[in-house]
Amino acid sequence: MTDENKVGLWKEIETNPTESYKEYFEVETNFLKKKSNKNLAFLDIGCGDGRTLKNVGTFFKIAYGIDYNKKAVENAKKNLSGVENVEILFEDARAMDFENESIDIIFIGLTFSNFTDEIIPPILNEIKRVLKDSGKFIFSCYNENSFEERWAFYKRLSPNEIEVVDRDKAYVKSRTSNEISRGFSEKELRNVVNEFGFKVVEFIRGRIFNLMEAKKK
Repeated sequence: MTDENKVGLWKEIETNPTESYKEYFEVETNFLKKKSNKNLAFLDIGCGDGRTLKNVGTFFKIAYGIDYNKKAVENAKKNLSGVENVEILFEDARAMDFENESIDIIFIGLTFSNFTDEIIPPILNEIKRVLKDSGKFIFSCYNENSFEERWAFYKRLSPNEIEVVDRDKAYVKSRTSNEISRGFSEKELRNVVNEFGFKVVEFIRGRIFNLMEAKKK
């Protein structure tokens, strides 16, 4: 799937969200605003076109967005031009150009569902390096009950691109690349963050998503 196609699929979700996605967008925005502070540095990993940063970026002292999709970075810079405290960067989350313990809140949206087993360890290790000891790691992903709604969307917009890997785990993949999208249960998420030295402090379950806040142990 090309960068343009990926951006286009997500843009369709943002433009015409189902009730489940509307619920997610509202919960995400309200949760991050509740955690915001004008003295804090915020980092959005996998920022896409800047939707989250547009909603909450100005509530922080400085807000960074990184993405490894050049088209998404280009769009985010356009969408957030003129917002002085927001900076968009083309970066790989496995090797971020941030100082040790320099960020107060690190956020990953539903992008977490696109991470393969191979890239989760280096990304979480980088997050642990960059996050302040007192910081918050907040992330969301699709849950294991999200398959039907997501599959209906994929079939409508990209019927020949996506195939099912495991329906029970809401796991699909691209036919033309190594890209995936999958759901996680609460137990799976708790096990993942615990393995990499984080402790869950808050958990929210929605219709198709899980949202979690964790801190360093």
